[in-house]
Amino acid sequence: MENELITAPDKHNDEITIDELVLKITSLLTDITAPDLKEFKNLAENPDFEKLYTYICDLRKLSYAIQRGELGIFVKSKGFVLSNLKSLQSNLRHLTWQTQRIAEGDFSQKVDFLGDFSEAFNKMTVRLDESNTKLMTLANTDALTHIPNRLSLQHYLEKIFRSRHDVYLFMMDLDHFKQINDTYGHVVGDGVLVHVSEVLQEQLRNTDFIARYGGEEFVAILLNTDHETAGKIAERILSAVRVPFTI
Repeated sequence: MENELITAPDKHNDEITIDELVLKITSLLTDITAPDLKEFKNLAENPDFEKLYTYICDLRKLSYAIQRGELGIFVKSKGFVLSNLKSLQSNLRHLTWQTQRIAEGDFSQKVDFLGDFSEAFNKMTVRLDESNTKLMTLANTDALTHIPNRLSLQHYLEKIFRSRHDVYLFMMDLDHFKQINDTYGHVVGDGVLVHVSEVLQEQLRNTDFIARYGGEEFVAILLNTDHETAGKIAERILSAVRVPFTI
């Protein structure tokens, strides 16, 4: 039987060198796949190093989650860098909520925690609010007479019906309007409609509502009015509209 060479185990095989440690930590901070804690050999059983390893792993996890927009990811570790990331994560969650509010029409949302982005965001909300106001005005205003249109009338009726107000509603139609258009042309006809809308606004009170229903039809709604007063206002409107005028 041949003699076997027996060697004593090298007690340093389980210890990590400084160069290896630097490479492993660099890999832990920069590579897509993180080295396992066991690869740090004897340091894996060191409580302080295990804490450092966990901190860096949490840093990787949270930064990757924020980069992907996964704002519901939480980590237990604490510290300066992670505190900054957690603050950013919290701000982004709040910003997401604010964006949802803006999508629902709340343009009062303001951001004050993201530097230059905050200024750009706030300018955007102001311009959206202005544009939305203009669009709402255009959508609810008659282009010719500049008084509320049928859509605006519908919204107003829905509002007062919900509030259960007693109201008087006048439906007004200009007699023989087609003859005006046929005889004098649509430009003159438009002038008549503008004049009548101005007369109606002059005769109605500030609390009353006037709208162009369509064509030569107008609607007036009177709130907080008794029967006698409503009748007087109706007679006053008829008298004013019948007064001769020049286009």
